Amino acid sequence: EELITDLIQVNGLKVSGKDSSFKFRDSRESPAQIGAALGVAHLIQGSVFQQGNRIRVTVALIRSKDGTGLWSHSYDEQLDDVFTIQTQIGHAVAAALKIQLLGNAIVSTDKPPSGSVEAYRLMLQAAALSGHSTEAGYRQGIALLQQALKLDPNYAHAWNALSGTWVELGEFVLTGDAQRQAYAQARVASDKAQLLAPDAASTHAVRGYLLAAVDNDLMGALAEYQRAYALAPNDDSTMNALAIGYQTLGQLQLAADLFRKAIATDPLRPAFYANLASVLLAQGQLDAAEQAARQTLALQPNFPQLYSILAQIDILRGNVAAAVRDAKQETDPVAGPWSRAMAQQIGPDHKQADAALHAYLAKYGKDQPYTVAELYGLRKQPDEMFEWLRRAWMQHDPNNFGNGNLLNGGLLADPFITRAYKDDPRFAALCKEAGLPLPGQVLQGGAVPVSAATR
Repeated sequence: EELITDLIQVNGLKVSGKDSSFKFRDSRESPAQIGAALGVAHLIQGSVFQQGNRIRVTVALIRSKDGTGLWSHSYDEQLDDVFTIQTQIGHAVAAALKIQLLGNAIVSTDKPPSGSVEAYRLMLQAAALSGHSTEAGYRQGIALLQQALKLDPNYAHAWNALSGTWVELGEFVLTGDAQRQAYAQARVASDKAQLLAPDAASTHAVRGYLLAAVDNDLMGALAEYQRAYALAPNDDSTMNALAIGYQTLGQLQLAADLFRKAIATDPLRPAFYANLASVLLAQGQLDAAEQAARQTLALQPNFPQLYSILAQIDILRGNVAAAVRDAKQETDPVAGPWSRAMAQQIGPDHKQADAALHAYLAKYGKDQPYTVAELYGLRKQPDEMFEWLRRAWMQHDPNNFGNGNLLNGGLLADPFITRAYKDDPRFAALCKEAGLPLPGQVLQGGAVPVSAATR
């Protein structure tokens, strides 16, 4: 995992992301099959053994098409030298591929400044658990990161990871006071990382996420994402973050292009297909959106909020039975009830639709006014829709109003509001108040050309 992080720093080298690469751990497929699936010409294979305080790393670089070995080496060092080993391997791989580093040293960007291997291990464990996108995973990840920071309080990467995990817990799991407390913790951690590592790509990426999800400052978030992307243009997670920034500001084609670039870098990572499905849905490309959503489910059948996307596609197609079926399969605590209420609105039973609306309003209206606005938008009740949009903005509804989550992708990417009501003067007034561009408005000086920024 850390070799991937190091190797993406090498100019001119395409490196497949960890989600895709690790699917072939212990695989019996041939090098040619793995190389074709990942879209790479070479593979790194190896093993790691630890005995006491010593670590032995064996690594080989092979050609995908025929399995020919190009380079191999073994490292037998003290465990405290693990960071040095990673850097040495990165340089050796670059040399074997005859790629010039152009004077830029490979630096482990997530190394704890104290050199504590235990803090490093805790950080990696936390990332793995948080990546499950469950409440238990987020909370376990937070606890491990807090342990790592006790060992090394100046560990900027861990502070960034802690901030991002608190935001995700608040955004995807919590509501009300618990959500606000999570966001407060996220802000403290982000501020600490900013002080310790102001020029790290992860610092700007996490700061952008915080600005979008918590503060609804989408232009400020975009600037942070662009800075992160400039610092780490080959990092697929940075591509994904910038794409989300574009999506929330209505720059849908730029977003789609970057999501596709991220997929090309990490072609088996389900979240990238889910995000692409969301932006294609916003563009009205329903068949392509469904295809991307199905690819997500093929990679991760329990991916959160994915059946919500499918239900939205069904609703826009007017397929009541499919919308109800897919909404019932959504288990996410936020997306599930909303999807089921939305699906009821397009059925022939108007009394049932009204009952579903009022039941949803009573239970979720206080904390999720934006989703109520979407229900009214689908019902073609613009007066009520704009009233609830006003509430969402006034109480800074962070769960849905501005952040690019799968429920709606942000106001300017919302198929139930923007596409139907973008010409209403009240929509333009709301955009102005929220600091958003008007639909279709191109950001001046705000775009990073995808072809120039990624390879």
